[in-house]
Amino acid sequence: MTEFGRNFCYLKQKLLLNNNKWAKLPPQFGKKILGFGKMRIWEILLWALVALMIGCRGSASSSAASDPPAPAPSSTAPPEPAGIWFADSDPDPGELGGTFTLQIPGDESSLTGYRLLWGSSATTPLDGAAPLLERPKTGADLSDLLGPNLTIPAGATHFLAVGYQAEGTQSGPTALAIEDLWTPASAPPPATTAPSAPTATLSILPGAAGLSVLTVPTASFSEEINPGTVHSGSFRLTQNGVLVPATLSYANKTARLTPTEPLGFSASFRLELTTEVRSAAGVALSAPLAVSFFTPLEPEIADFGLAEQSGCAALEGGMVECWGLDHAYQLEDSFLSKGDLEVPVLSRRFTEAAEVGVGTSHLCIRTLAGQVLCVGSNGEGQLGDGTYQSNHQVRWASGLTQVTQLASSLDSNCALKTDGNLYCWGKGGVGELGDGTLQNRPAPTWVPGLSGVTQFSLGDQFGCARLGDSTLKCWGKNTYGQLGDGSTTDRPSPVPVSGLTGVLKVAAGKDRACALLVGGTVSCWGLNGGTNRLLSDHGLLNQTQPAPANGLGSVQELAVGSSQLCALLTNGRVACWGGDAFGSAGMGDGVPRPRPTLVPGLTSVVRIKAKGGLTCAQLASKRLVCFGANGHGQTGGGNKALQLAPVLLPKLLEPTSLPRHSPRGLEFWDQHHGAGTVQGTLTLTPALDESDLTHYQLYWGSGPFTPLAGQPALTLLAKTGGNLSFSLPATAIPAGASHFLGVAKNSGGTLETASSLPVYDTQTPTDLVLGGDLSCVSYGSGLLRCWGKSALAQRSAVPLIQAPGVEAVAQLALGLDHGCTRQTSGGLQCWGKGASGQLGNGKTTDSTGQPYSLDSPVTLAGVANALQLLARDNATCALFSAGTVKCWGALVLPGEAGTIHSLPVNYLASSLAVEIAYPGSPLALIGRLPDGTVQEYHPSTGAATNLTALAGVAKIAAGKGTYYALGTDGTLKCWGSNALGQCGVGNNTDVPASAPVTVTGLTGVTQVAAQENHVCARKSDGTLWCWGQNLYGQLGNGTTAASNLPVQVFGVAQSVKVAVGQNHSCGLLIDGSVRCWGLNGSSQVSLGNPSAWFTLPVAAAGL
Repeated sequence: MTEFGRNFCYLKQKLLLNNNKWAKLPPQFGKKILGFGKMRIWEILLWALVALMIGCRGSASSSAASDPPAPAPSSTAPPEPAGIWFADSDPDPGELGGTFTLQIPGDESSLTGYRLLWGSSATTPLDGAAPLLERPKTGADLSDLLGPNLTIPAGATHFLAVGYQAEGTQSGPTALAIEDLWTPASAPPPATTAPSAPTATLSILPGAAGLSVLTVPTASFSEEINPGTVHSGSFRLTQNGVLVPATLSYANKTARLTPTEPLGFSASFRLELTTEVRSAAGVALSAPLAVSFFTPLEPEIADFGLAEQSGCAALEGGMVECWGLDHAYQLEDSFLSKGDLEVPVLSRRFTEAAEVGVGTSHLCIRTLAGQVLCVGSNGEGQLGDGTYQSNHQVRWASGLTQVTQLASSLDSNCALKTDGNLYCWGKGGVGELGDGTLQNRPAPTWVPGLSGVTQFSLGDQFGCARLGDSTLKCWGKNTYGQLGDGSTTDRPSPVPVSGLTGVLKVAAGKDRACALLVGGTVSCWGLNGGTNRLLSDHGLLNQTQPAPANGLGSVQELAVGSSQLCALLTNGRVACWGGDAFGSAGMGDGVPRPRPTLVPGLTSVVRIKAKGGLTCAQLASKRLVCFGANGHGQTGGGNKALQLAPVLLPKLLEPTSLPRHSPRGLEFWDQHHGAGTVQGTLTLTPALDESDLTHYQLYWGSGPFTPLAGQPALTLLAKTGGNLSFSLPATAIPAGASHFLGVAKNSGGTLETASSLPVYDTQTPTDLVLGGDLSCVSYGSGLLRCWGKSALAQRSAVPLIQAPGVEAVAQLALGLDHGCTRQTSGGLQCWGKGASGQLGNGKTTDSTGQPYSLDSPVTLAGVANALQLLARDNATCALFSAGTVKCWGALVLPGEAGTIHSLPVNYLASSLAVEIAYPGSPLALIGRLPDGTVQEYHPSTGAATNLTALAGVAKIAAGKGTYYALGTDGTLKCWGSNALGQCGVGNNTDVPASAPVTVTGLTGVTQVAAQENHVCARKSDGTLWCWGQNLYGQLGNGTTAASNLPVQVFGVAQSVKVAVGQNHSCGLLIDGSVRCWGLNGSSQVSLGNPSAWFTLPVAAAGL
């Protein structure tokens, strides 16, 4: 028989009679297997007819030597596996890792076992590839680990699972397409034609005319751009050749540069876009672009307001500057600024302010359009938005329009409308809102009993208003007679000030008030100061009715503080009297003045205000001078020393005087993506004055000012009068180096002054982990970098912090204030807070006394070679082989007394778990078994309970009291706490473990991440979806509204992983970049980006 005939008969026995499955024959059957090559069709048919007629046994002489005897065919076809599942968790391209699960057929009695094969298609085994797995049947579904680092062979597109019989007969394959985690399922097909080059336009918002120092340079593209090519080297803003620090974001064909600080006034800038920018198809930008622009002159002060420890000013055009104690981030829009602002700082929250009202820990503005916006603390309802929720984003005061005057004091506010009605809101405990009650009001409330109000003033817990008939009414606290009604009884409703007519203006202070009357005279009432007799010659402690002030000439304005009273005279001079212990009367000697005394040197004043021990005056030049109490920098002069005499506030963004020989800046972009190595061009901006200089030298620095010991200069650069550049080849970063230093040298080689730049080692992250207020990425090299709540990273402008004390990392887990790592060597290290024993080193002390101090981790004993590590709140657990689970920290453990365990102890001595999840003590830990079922382990006994409602589970996770099970079918089930919609089913009803619910509308889920009260999931198309609590924008959909249904994270595609922290979330993208959103209180979303939180994703710089 010919070769064709023998092959035809052999395949008939091996394949056609074996299940009669013609569909299982490979496409190349005819040519490659039967061997007919280029035979004509009639020849093929003839040989097939001959083979069928003579049978396939053949003669001994013709076939015995060539063909092995065919086994007798089975009477029935071997059954195929019912299904297979695999989800890749290995982030490296071309490699796989994860749990493989095979579902057995309904009847496997005829089978001996199962094989897992590589497939070149859904029906064809990969030629020459050995089986991946071969397992005997067990009577149950099979589950086994593949990888990690399992290389996908060339040509492999599918997994094929087959059942086999004792005689070697195989079933047909059950197929599953291989999905490498690194390659999104939604990757676009190859272009059939050469793609065109993208084009772009540059704009300087809000436009070429009327530019603001708050401008956001923008590049708009003709098509989607590869986000990885839009970086600070390809899209940059410079001033005099020096890079302007800015946060870069890209979404919807638009890139934006948000400067980390407002730009300088009256300054020149240049915006550049280079051809490094490429489209999603990899085509470079058609041409580079550049545009230059100038910022306007600094606007003058239009209005200002004071609190006892801070002040703010509304600038002409609508911007706001503030100084003093930023108690609740109300003054400036960056968490980095909380504390004392010793000089005015521009707030980017407001661009349309006409008037400011400054409270103790909140700030309100009247807009140019007559509405009111507030920001800051809101425990008393002082933001006026109808809630008691503090907010670091501006909130509209509900229902207020046509406002003509605004004032704030302590924790309350009032606004006067054009119709003469007064509305107040905030704290009302002693009647300071004037609405007849002692209640707080979280929204503006009409003050009855007042009509035709023309002007008003707020003191400490009381207020007074001038009516259209030139009389006064006051309300609120009246301990010292400050309401002027002849009593010391608090009044929750306005009462007339006794015997006072012809009022032009009123000013209220801490415990007293004064009125300017027709003719320029003044009357005052309230706390009189006893023997000091501040209000009148009457010696009473409390002046409950108005009395003429002593020794004043013609007055045009009044200011009343805590112990000082000041009057602006018609000649532009200021006379003050009262206490001067803090310099609040401006006399220069701190000696009280019982009679009005001219403030030395203070002339040409047009406006004056006081609050507490602080007094400020605006000059005819529009500049401000302040004097008095200054413990928080509230005089704005640049220090916190007592200001006994008036001090001039510096102009906004006034250039800081640099040493004349100091290099003005360094610029460097790392083009080497390997760990510990940098490569690129170092550019130095020369000193303003090079007359005494001969050259510059570049060094490695151990800090921003200190050259690294033992390291020679990188290079010497002769001065040229312009910028200098040095091409740094691929160079290993020396141990201890954290900065580049540019040093100016004179003719004698003497070091003058230095400029520095942190060393940014750019690499591609392979994993992303969040915990509490910390964010970390790890790299294939084992390097770990973190930002956020870190002793190394907090309040830092450095985008990323390397953790030199941590060994090479294989897995990272983060809790509330601690972290632990599983090293590539198999050991465990922990760092951070340790008061609850969460470091596992037998102590209850912090690793270095500060949270998240990555440079001093502790190494745990006796817990090597963990398979999985997880941290939650103040506890840590590790899963070992044989299902052993050891935990330490603050949690309930089976059979253990107390809840603090400073050394690892058994939670489970053994189990079948291959993965664990923990929702927080005292709730139960759960484990996923190899067969895709889930068990719950009792926190006190460790007893296992099968959760029978769950099957086919590929991964598990847990939030705060909420559990999640990701099915092999890509759906997500949830049970447990659902008070904030954490189960994503459209309601807020808790879900029992006996009846888990399926998260609504999500299919193709490949990963789920949960920690507190919000949860995020990644789908196979690379999109991210989040739901649950959203106080700080942690759902990433542009709002702060909670959602009990999944919402898509805006502008994030082609993600490879999602992670969540306590109140923030991040996604790792295919290009290695990271996008984060949510609370930014510790810069855990974006270092150096001045915002309290982000409701939309922003880039984590420097990755």
